[in-house]
Amino acid sequence: FMDWEETNGSDMVSWSDRRPYDYATQQSGDFRNGVAPEYMVALCNQLDANAWVNMPHMADDIYVRNLATLMRDTLEPGRKVYVEWSNETWNGGYGFEGYSWVTQELNKPENAYLLGNRWALIARETKRDFDIWSDVFANQQDRLVRVVAGQQANSWIAEQILSHMGGHFDAVSCSAYIHLDDKVRSTFSSSTTADQVIDALIAAVPTAVSWLQDHRQLTTDYSKLLGRPLSFVAYEGGPHLDGQGGRYQSAFFAAGTNPRMYEVYARLLEGCQSAGLNEFLQYSLTGGLYETPFGSFGALQHMEQPLSTAPKYQALLDATTGALYKPRFSIEAVNAAASETGPTAATYRIRRAGSPSGSVVLSLTVSGTASAADYTGVTTSLTFAVGETEKVVRLMPVDDALIEGNEQVNIALATGSGYSIDASHASINLIIQDNDVQTVNGLQGQYFDIANLAMPTLVRNDQYINFNWGTGSPHALLQPDRFSVRWTGWIQPIETGSYVFR
Repeated sequence: FMDWEETNGSDMVSWSDRRPYDYATQQSGDFRNGVAPEYMVALCNQLDANAWVNMPHMADDIYVRNLATLMRDTLEPGRKVYVEWSNETWNGGYGFEGYSWVTQELNKPENAYLLGNRWALIARETKRDFDIWSDVFANQQDRLVRVVAGQQANSWIAEQILSHMGGHFDAVSCSAYIHLDDKVRSTFSSSTTADQVIDALIAAVPTAVSWLQDHRQLTTDYSKLLGRPLSFVAYEGGPHLDGQGGRYQSAFFAAGTNPRMYEVYARLLEGCQSAGLNEFLQYSLTGGLYETPFGSFGALQHMEQPLSTAPKYQALLDATTGALYKPRFSIEAVNAAASETGPTAATYRIRRAGSPSGSVVLSLTVSGTASAADYTGVTTSLTFAVGETEKVVRLMPVDDALIEGNEQVNIALATGSGYSIDASHASINLIIQDNDVQTVNGLQGQYFDIANLAMPTLVRNDQYINFNWGTGSPHALLQPDRFSVRWTGWIQPIETGSYVFR
């Protein structure tokens, strides 16, 4: 409700300054004092939604307590209130009056002890309001989420504010925008197309996600420090396409309704998931019916916009059901060792994350020292039916009479159509243990080049061992002092007495 509360340009101090709920018009904007909070509660109750409110930067304690009490008593039971102090008080841009107010407060004699530290002052004011909310919600703390927000591209700001909060917060926040920097914009012109803007947005997603990861790490660090879970939430998000009057402004506007904008949201929200974001707030629901220098941020241009022409809104709807995301596959070994004795199987699990709404054919590659004749049960493709999210596969060895030694089977997920692969869980190595023994005199020697200890360079039967390890070599394939060896077999003494192995 940041805009409904007229947060950025707020001049509200006392509770009487708010817009009464029975006033003839309810409107945000300069000197209008926003929408009555009773309507915010009514909307949440009608939608069965949680509320996010921003405390006016000049609001006194009575205002804060009255708003907290109103939310506690009239928001339907079980619904949460996310509370944030002001909005982007680090932002010195036009219209962000909270920034100017903080600067003025720092210059007052009574705040000299802060030594000009604006982050300490922001933390002080934030904590003051949070403490009032905590008191009002004393017996319903599970309904209150106290949010400390920083700047997406600079996690240092959030870190500075948090360091002065004394642990009086429940969530860390930043925006989740995709920004196109000056270097990218310099390549645009009046002939730039919406598709080119879409390409640039997709290319910029990894940078946006990396900034989120910085804040996720900050959240994790403070969670460990405080000994309790903290949430990581985005107070705003989406493609940040403010044309600023540039020659490419029309392309920015057209990109908002380009069908490929759906793909932009898929990439962004998938990145938000991978970065550990718990909540994503779209900025905003409607807006941008006409081209402006300040951008078109609405998921819809207007409330009656057909869904077929609203890729942003369609993507958000699909995100709530999971249909937005491509299935993402991972593989892990459950039991990596199979044996010809028995025989006993090795097992591995393949999981599908993301949308389970469609059937997907997953491709795999199989390699290793074992051949296809050495086992059964492994295939190079698997079909996941609608709703199927997991398969457990058994590799069953063939108990043959061949003396093969232990053999490897390497199974890897392969790229294909309609899915992605979890790169950190993309392959496994399985072992088939041989149970056949060579009945000859001597021991079986497996000689390994130390550069590759996974596979022997030489396998032979050794009746006698006679070489200098440091300066000699057992075979031309092996360099002196650059190999290791493992001997296996059975020893049957032909005489009584003691034997000494040296």
